[in-house]
Amino acid sequence: MGRLFGGRLGSGAALLAILVTHALLLALLPRPAAAMVSDTTLGRLSALSDRIFVGRVERVFVVPLPSPTTDGPCVSRPCRVAEIRPLRWVKGTSGGRNVFVLAEGTWTCDTSHAVPGEDALFFLEEHPADPAVPTPWLGPGGLCERVTGVSAIDRIAWSGHGRMPLRDVLGRTHAELEADVIRLPPGIETYPGEDPRFDDFVRTVPLEEILAAVEARLAPGSPPRDPLHARVEALVRLIDREEGEGRDAEDAADALAGLGEPALAILRALLADPASPLREAAGLALVLTGAEGWRALRADLASASPAARRAAAFAAFAGWLFLPEEAEAVLLGAAADADPEVRWPALRALARHESNAALPGLAAALEGADPDPRWHAAEALSDYMFPEWDYDDEPGMPEFRARAERALLAMAREESPRLRRAAFRALALVGGEASLPAIEAALRDGDPIVRINATHALGRIHTAEAAALGAALLGHEDPWLRRTAAVVLADAEAVAAVPALAAALADADRLVREAAADALRRIGPPAAAALPALEAALDRARERAPDSIEEWAIRFAIEAIRPPR
Repeated sequence: MGRLFGGRLGSGAALLAILVTHALLLALLPRPAAAMVSDTTLGRLSALSDRIFVGRVERVFVVPLPSPTTDGPCVSRPCRVAEIRPLRWVKGTSGGRNVFVLAEGTWTCDTSHAVPGEDALFFLEEHPADPAVPTPWLGPGGLCERVTGVSAIDRIAWSGHGRMPLRDVLGRTHAELEADVIRLPPGIETYPGEDPRFDDFVRTVPLEEILAAVEARLAPGSPPRDPLHARVEALVRLIDREEGEGRDAEDAADALAGLGEPALAILRALLADPASPLREAAGLALVLTGAEGWRALRADLASASPAARRAAAFAAFAGWLFLPEEAEAVLLGAAADADPEVRWPALRALARHESNAALPGLAAALEGADPDPRWHAAEALSDYMFPEWDYDDEPGMPEFRARAERALLAMAREESPRLRRAAFRALALVGGEASLPAIEAALRDGDPIVRINATHALGRIHTAEAAALGAALLGHEDPWLRRTAAVVLADAEAVAAVPALAAALADADRLVREAAADALRRIGPPAAAALPALEAALDRARERAPDSIEEWAIRFAIEAIRPPR
């Protein structure tokens, strides 16, 4: 069995840049601080970016002057700049020249970063000159022009999340992103990221699929037929740019509402066109118009026209954050619609609201015969639940878990790899001991992603049999399964696996070693037998790369296991 991921493991996603600077996060936080950045959609990221391209980082160098900003960690010291060679343009151009990008954050949770030699999909925005900075970077004769030969510099959009490193997954090029920050269009399947410790939110997507989604969002569409259409579309774009929040978005929504029924009809027409680049934005805009927009949506959800119901359900999904309280009851009705293209948007909107009322509908969708609603219901569990949270005290949750587990185990036997992948990813959230035989069988599945997701599902089962299976996987030939097994054993705090975890500290794969050290740290004093192996691993880590993430992970493990003196 070959490696799942090709290329350099050291190239890392943005979260590794955070961990290099703040290694303590590895021990203290379930996810990196970048999760504090507000989320957005891929469509909005595309619309807000000035330049989008696939490029290769030619070099990263230090500019001997503070950043062109008045905030952030690089204000008082020299900052890093990356020179990037565009390989494939999606939006904008550089006139055939390389692009220069600020490669450091400008505020605490900005993960902007660049790795020499790395290929990535970049979403960039122009970095404005700041008159408050006494020595200007930008403009003719500025430091930027003297150092790089150009008078402008870009920054990575959305606080660094506009950099999506490219990975080789199953022989295809994928882009890696934080899927809880950059929300993808519905229906796009995600794959594991490079580091399984953050599998619940760092994911990869086939590059061609993400580029197709970006290009569809940027498509100009048909020209407005009349001034009213032009006015409505301009207001929709403004609301989309502001993500529905702030004074500008509120004013635009009020203006749309003031245009009355003709404007609402235009919004509904945009929603009814699956190919419209403004479809998602129109849904958000219709929800934001207030009472009139909600009345229109509610009427359409009750319409005899399947097209109207589908459009209204999609609008509820797109504008879920701004729906009124009464929407829950209406969406529950839509979740039981005979049309699967109405059911899944309603269910996912309810799941994003973390509404317990959605649980019966999710279970019914998982039990259904239509593959797309089953897939969406399994994915909706990721909208609703987090692996590290315990939901069993919530009303109806134990019953839902049991029902969902049965349905997912049936899905895990389907011929479609897409359904099997989704089933085991969801079992990592709701599975129990009854899943163990299916997980063990799935570890021999012909699809590598099924095997990885099944290994994650093993982490839900805290039995001796599950721990033994996880420990055995630490000797698997596939490094990705070894990494995932170490993470699973850390979640289970499996004392019986201490000898196998100690041996994994000498693994050839860096991420396996780091995950094994983190597992031993979480087991704590009962892992005392691993101290000699940890001390030896610490010496090796210092020789390889002093002050590395691996060294810090081992030091934290030793401190957690060794009794205080």
